[in-house]
Amino acid sequence: MKKDQKLNRRDFLKKAPAAVAGLAAVTGVCAGMNDLSPAAWAESLANVGESPQEKEMHGKSLEKASSFEAPKIRHYRALGKTGLELSDISMGAAVDDAVIRYAVDRGINYFDTADSYYNGQGEEAFGRVLKGMRDKCVISTKHMVEPSWNKETLIEKVNASLKRFNSDYIDLLFMQGVGDPALFKNEEILSAYDELKKQGKYRFLCFSTHDTDVVVPAAIESGLFSAAMLMYIPSMFPKMEEMHTKLYEAGLGIIAMKALKGGEGANLPEKAKSGLTFAQASIQWALRDEKISTVLISMRTFEHIDEYLKVSGSGLS
Repeated sequence: MKKDQKLNRRDFLKKAPAAVAGLAAVTGVCAGMNDLSPAAWAESLANVGESPQEKEMHGKSLEKASSFEAPKIRHYRALGKTGLELSDISMGAAVDDAVIRYAVDRGINYFDTADSYYNGQGEEAFGRVLKGMRDKCVISTKHMVEPSWNKETLIEKVNASLKRFNSDYIDLLFMQGVGDPALFKNEEILSAYDELKKQGKYRFLCFSTHDTDVVVPAAIESGLFSAAMLMYIPSMFPKMEEMHTKLYEAGLGIIAMKALKGGEGANLPEKAKSGLTFAQASIQWALRDEKISTVLISMRTFEHIDEYLKVSGSGLS
């Protein structure tokens, strides 16, 4: 298959069992292969790299999915005052070209990564797939900015990301994992962002943090940012909801991350309508909040996309 040839989920489902069955018949090189059905081997190929916990979370089997009408994004939400409309469920940390193409086909239009993810391979993958459709998609990347960096260091980091993206600009440029709000007053860092902005290298400056109590108020006060990426988990409520309200009232978009990791013990399946997987219930729980611009989820397989997008446009009351 040529590198740029489109492989969608339906093609994969049709071809993988036959291909694996053929391999088993011709070579017989994998121990125990004859003990598994072609469909089982197809499923194992689709889930390469997943942990047992992830496999348990992702509910639909390939055999059942073969006759399944793939869901699409059904709703787009405003990102603060940027004028951007993001799919309510968005893709993060992907490196597989075929899976990224499938996400685009299903209506996802926001794609996030970081220069540190897979040594920049995430930026390269998005750059390959989204080339020619940059005006239809929103991309973001993140840099773990150090207070010791000078202006030139940060500019070099951003230019390297642009090269990997094969793009002239980044839509959302993030200060990643901010722990000390003193960074918002660092003259070298601010000078770098100012120069990059004047050069058109990015459209909107954003931040992500796990230290919301200290960082969020300082970020709002600084007036530097257009959006925030924050954990969205039940254990952080209702306190986190107060932070979201402050961000929302200040005009910042809110990107929810870690939505699948924080729902343990929250009885989310009991709160969701019957038939949803735990992952779907977790996403749906986050989507109930109209202040959230999008729920950002790592998607490694076609199955992930099909499962998650089933709850696009929904939310719990």
